[in-house]
Amino acid sequence: MAQNLAILTCIGRELYTPAAKSLAREMLMKTREFIGEFCGFVEDFFSEMNGAPAMSAGEAWALTKELMGVIYKNLAMARGVVDGIRENSPGFHIWGALKAHEVM
Repeated sequence: MAQNLAILTCIGRELYTPAAKSLAREMLMKTREFIGEFCGFVEDFFSEMNGAPAMSAGEAWALTKELMGVIYKNLAMARGVVDGIRENSPGFHIWGALKAHEVM
């Protein structure tokens, strides 16, 4: 994380430095990985819950949706650290994205 903070100061000055491009590429790859793993988890979780004898398909889906909501809420809360900041700079948006990546 300290390395990411150093990159943020560089981003404030120059958006297209090699360090900024590298950070953006790394975050994109980790986001893709998270989405793939998350989708697999959702499918597996639903299948397990749907296969439980005491649970209907509707109940299994409702539980799955609730779990997905909790995960998305945690991501939103992590990104929300920049919501109150009025400055609309790339550094603040990237900081929020880095906080979400901590949750991922």
